[in-house]
Amino acid sequence: MHEISARRLQRFWSYVEKDPDSGCWSWKSRKKDGYGLFSVGGKRVRAHRVSFFLAHGSLPEPPLVLDHLCDHKDCVNPLHLRA
Repeated sequence: MHEISARRLQRFWSYVEKDPDSGCWSWKSRKKDGYGLFSVGGKRVRAHRVSFFLAHGSLPEPPLVLDHLCDHKDCVNPLHLRA
């Protein structure tokens, strides 16, 4: 994944709504099949993968599926994601 500029990072977080009860961080922008979408380097990426990348500095190789431990497809909380 490409490096994300401070401006794009600010935009990413503007689409996140944190629920203190469930701990889920819901994606409040464009979605496909229930998963959030965000553009990085001119390419659409699922928002939860961006969040995982921001938290861990990389994505699992080969491109593995990230499970939502909370069962909410639009959650981008990296603590709710597992490779």
